[in-house]
Amino acid sequence: MLNKCSGWFIALIIFFSTTNFLAAQTANLTLDFTGFGNCPVCGFTDYACSSNFGNWNNGIKTFANPVPPGNIVTGIKIDVYTTGDCSATNTIRTLQLNSQTVGTYINNIGNCSCNTCNVFTVTDNNPNGLPYYNYNLINTLQLIVSNGEDCVDRIEVELTYIPSIKIDIALNTLNLCAGSNLSVSYDTDTTSFATNNTFTVQLSDAAGSFASSVNIGSAVGNGSGTIIANIPANTPAGTGYRVRVVASNPAFTSNDNGNDISINTIPVAGFIANSSCVGLVTNFQNTSAGAI
Repeated sequence: MLNKCSGWFIALIIFFSTTNFLAAQTANLTLDFTGFGNCPVCGFTDYACSSNFGNWNNGIKTFANPVPPGNIVTGIKIDVYTTGDCSATNTIRTLQLNSQTVGTYINNIGNCSCNTCNVFTVTDNNPNGLPYYNYNLINTLQLIVSNGEDCVDRIEVELTYIPSIKIDIALNTLNLCAGSNLSVSYDTDTTSFATNNTFTVQLSDAAGSFASSVNIGSAVGNGSGTIIANIPANTPAGTGYRVRVVASNPAFTSNDNGNDISINTIPVAGFIANSSCVGLVTNFQNTSAGAI
């Protein structure tokens, strides 16, 4: 007979790396335009103009990532300190980061005389992280002035970031039996969890829903460790189970493991005999049940 519950003891490897559970912080930087100036613009006499006066360089400025490791950038705010449109063309200005448009604005202020200053702001936000932001490479910011002329003193950038955690789950088997144990090893790349935090392994129903999830193991702590979890013996057979991990302090719920898990009922071997009398032929009937 074939036992479908081979590999009853399985390892569930959970890797914590970086999603948003702590308060947002900001990093600020200033990108100066210099090399030209006949009079003060936004309080300074050193600026550049889009007609290629000064170090305009096609409106391009670069910067290294100022955000500490282990965080994701969820928002950007860009303030452009500039004169009005010297040519009064009333056209759109575009701000791009790493060739992706962050936002646009219209410089419809015709006054570009000395001692004037206008601040135009664009923002972009994504709670899951800005997809175009470079964490390990140089970021390239470009102000595109397709028509007209702007004289820019500086661009101020504010980056909003959050410490975060991502949980990747890998299982060495997707087939197991009700009543079996599984070893859950988890590794955290941050110490942002409180010391009284509890990591709990949860099992979904056979359809993959966690609406009535079952806690199958837990451990207290804020660092790496191992949880010996157990599939309840009364778990119905099914092929669509999922597993996830929940932290308590701060509260955080991981994605599920991403693949359907098959759980089989515990095999029960048995037989009945039609006679137990000495000297008579005894016939045995197999009454085994479960995944055998």
